[in-house]
Amino acid sequence: MRKNLSLLWTVLKTEGPLAVLQRITFRFRQVHTFVVMRLRLTTDLPEGKIPEGVELREVNTAELRLLRAGRDDLPEYFFRDEVEPNLDRCWVGLQNGRLGFITFISIRGSSEFIRMGPTEMELAFIYAMPEMRGKRMTTNGLFQIARILREEGVTALWAVPHSRNPAIVKSFEACGFSRLGVIRRYGFITWPRTPVDWTGRPG
Repeated sequence: MRKNLSLLWTVLKTEGPLAVLQRITFRFRQVHTFVVMRLRLTTDLPEGKIPEGVELREVNTAELRLLRAGRDDLPEYFFRDEVEPNLDRCWVGLQNGRLGFITFISIRGSSEFIRMGPTEMELAFIYAMPEMRGKRMTTNGLFQIARILREEGVTALWAVPHSRNPAIVKSFEACGFSRLGVIRRYGFITWPRTPVDWTGRPG
């Protein structure tokens, strides 16, 4: 409950009261379906070509705060580190030094929907600002991040995107993520019971 309230407070600060109302209405208006996906990190992962003029790099909390300073156009995805306790690492895309892309990595599982193996991580809250879209920033950025993590000993990346975000699902599939199943939620009720253990499934 505390995390949900923190998220609504962040949405209020970044997007306004109407967005808060829309979030609450959206959550209880229907059954939501989340797609459980996994990418095994192998030696044949493509390198990923970051768009010209864009720098992709990992940042710590202090660096991220500096990049957000003075910005009133960033949606709440860029502030998830202030809400989610299980986000451990962050990569950003900078165009001429300006923050335009972000994704977080969780060692412990940020969605709390799935179980992960000891050498696996969860990918969460990917967002590209309009100026970074249409350049395959997400796909190529994920390739580069996956290769870095593989060198560190990570064997798989998990993701649990909402089914109503077909663009990100398509980007994950382009990276080689496999669909393992779905988790449904209405309000605060989820089924199957979470966290679900799909670590032994093929794919």
